[in-house]
Amino acid sequence: MDYSYLVLAHPKDEREADWEIWHRRHVREVLQIPGFVSCRRFRVTDPQPSGRQPDWRFMVLYELSTDDIAGCLKEMRRRIDDGRIAMTDASNPNRTVTLVWEQLSAHGPPSS
Repeated sequence: MDYSYLVLAHPKDEREADWEIWHRRHVREVLQIPGFVSCRRFRVTDPQPSGRQPDWRFMVLYELSTDDIAGCLKEMRRRIDDGRIAMTDASNPNRTVTLVWEQLSAHGPPSS
């Protein structure tokens, strides 16, 4: 099955550069976990359709392909806990959201 692991993040004030450096390494470490296949990073833009800025500056979207999503997430936690995946104090846990989504369908441009 295919999943997306969504991270919405807003690093601590004045620590964005540190967060960026850490995150480049963090992505490489996460992608070593079986089941994690890719990662795309995004920065919020201005203007927004709603006219207001969201609470997060970054969106990180990991793509997973696995029959055991719980096992993938457990392995990620295990690697964080044992230090194989480094974390940073530049992150702001009060302004970070993580969600896992199961893919229901995929659509591309209409065929000619």
